[in-house]
Amino acid sequence: IEDCAHMHGGFWNGQGVGSIGDLGAFSFQNTKLMTAGEGGIVLTNDDDLDARCHAYVDCGRLRPEDKPAEAQGVFGWNYRITEFQAAVLRVQLERLPEQVERREANKVRLTRALDAIDGLSTLALDERITQPSGYGYYFRYHADRFGGVSRDKFLVALRHEGLLCYGVFYEPVYKDKLFAWQDTGVDYDYSRVSCPNAERAAYEQSIWIPHELFLGDDADIDDIVTIIEKVTAAWASA
Repeated sequence: IEDCAHMHGGFWNGQGVGSIGDLGAFSFQNTKLMTAGEGGIVLTNDDDLDARCHAYVDCGRLRPEDKPAEAQGVFGWNYRITEFQAAVLRVQLERLPEQVERREANKVRLTRALDAIDGLSTLALDERITQPSGYGYYFRYHADRFGGVSRDKFLVALRHEGLLCYGVFYEPVYKDKLFAWQDTGVDYDYSRVSCPNAERAAYEQSIWIPHELFLGDDADIDDIVTIIEKVTAAWASA
């Protein structure tokens, strides 16, 4: 099952994301690259998997054209999308290629600017991503270049200047409270796990900017650069 929730319109080694696995699952939750408020879509070219997916989202029911054996034993729920949501998404499909192109061009513009700022570093794309369409924009903050001022204080300063940005996106998985619950049949204490690089990235270095900010024009990206340059210059000279 291919998780495509953050890669609408992207390509991997020349192949469209969502067509690589047996199933490709996209999310349309309200923060995604395409959104209808909630919901998603599953892609497959396997007729049996297609029938089972339809049964899962329609309370276990079969469609008239489905053979009973293809989806028997499926205990489904009501995950049906509404016609209004489908209409909203179909319109977004028409403009998705242009939006992907604009977002990625703006990310390249920002990357060039940030690469020139000492104390910040950008992330290299895997060369197998032949058409990027990523969720958000991420870069690293190195506190030692700014007198030890923490990442969180840097974020506060950026927000004060008007830039919407965040720190931790997802915590390291083993830090989730789900794994602190010991009565699970798994005899392992995840509180003893330590992945220093993951924790350093999550709590000290990572900064991310929402993808919707990259649908603007060059001037909008230049505004982001101006804010970051202003804050880094002030702290570097302090």
